[in-house]
Amino acid sequence: MKFIITGANDRTLALPDREALSIPQDRHQSVLKDLLLVSGVKEGVLLSTCNRTEIHAAVENEDIAEALRLKLCDSLGIIEPKSQGWYTYTDEDAIRHLFRVASSLDSMVLGEAQILGQLKEAYKVAFAAECTGNVLNQLYHRAFSAAKCVRSLTGIGVGSTSLSSIAIDLIETSVCFRTPPTLLVIGAGEMGVRAAETYFERRLGNIIIVNRTAEKADALANACQATSLPWEKLDQAILLSDVIVVCTGSLEPVLHPGLIESRMQHVERKALTIIDLSVPRGVDPEVASLSGVTLHSVDDLRFIAEKNRATRAKEATQAENIVTCEATRAAEALTALPLSPVIEDLTKKCEAIRLQELSKVFRRLKGLSPEERLLIEKCTSSLVSKILHDPIAMLKEYYSKEKTLKS
Repeated sequence: MKFIITGANDRTLALPDREALSIPQDRHQSVLKDLLLVSGVKEGVLLSTCNRTEIHAAVENEDIAEALRLKLCDSLGIIEPKSQGWYTYTDEDAIRHLFRVASSLDSMVLGEAQILGQLKEAYKVAFAAECTGNVLNQLYHRAFSAAKCVRSLTGIGVGSTSLSSIAIDLIETSVCFRTPPTLLVIGAGEMGVRAAETYFERRLGNIIIVNRTAEKADALANACQATSLPWEKLDQAILLSDVIVVCTGSLEPVLHPGLIESRMQHVERKALTIIDLSVPRGVDPEVASLSGVTLHSVDDLRFIAEKNRATRAKEATQAENIVTCEATRAAEALTALPLSPVIEDLTKKCEAIRLQELSKVFRRLKGLSPEERLLIEKCTSSLVSKILHDPIAMLKEYYSKEKTLKS
């Protein structure tokens, strides 16, 4: 059994192409199950974020990667799949990539915490759909553990480590030198919450929240001393705004040229900055051509992310060392996974013999106290473990060498 990862991210595919690969939340499980119909695919997890779409799979052979990509494109209605921009990792390289993703070492924003939550959610969906098994269950839990280790032992998460906070950095440096701007946040999901909270914590200006679900907008507005307006009054919210951050999960743009043109005609403050953090994009690209409007997409934030990355380079080196070590251990454990039933049977047989012999001893030594019986129990259990250690290690080593020779 092999472990592969095939996918594309913000470094390999442009935003319009990543939009096509974006998987709506309500289709995530059905698309994943389509992928498991590919011959030779035994387990799978599908990761889809604003910066990447990846298929993680336990397969019979690595040549299945192309079939998986074609199946994904077919499920998403992509008529002409791009042959370039995709990457594929196998076995230990794939494990290391998974661990790097979980530890936010492969993110646009080095050290951001959101990707780990997204990875956990992707695994949760796959597990609930019974699309994971021995291979992916083991690897994902090891990846989560490695990410926790990186977060606790390094300073990789210091500073602005989310796209939302970087968007606020951009606003602070390019807009806030004038009078305190009014920020409109469209969308009260995780990214919208982070953007509003960061803006509020820095006391940069007033905030307006608009969300399709009024309850979420009201809750976020209360937390940030902001104003919430119903979705039907989005045009009114735009009139009151100097900066707009769009964080929607909509499949279609929510801001169009006509809506923004109306704002530009009715207010004295002509300058308007819009930061679109949505994938698919929440702002029609034509908005950028309007006079007085500055539009930034997710990919436009890269230059700030790269600057922040440089300040955390030393921490990243330490994090990479942790990930490499943990990935090597995981690869060794994965190699020995087929031996698990053999090792388990051997251990059970030895344990049965131990218990049988203990029973004979305890029948003859009836005067033993509970403490003495427990001491003998622990002693014999330890002896069995130590006796089995070398044979099991040799068995794993032999199996690994045989597998290498065959490949």
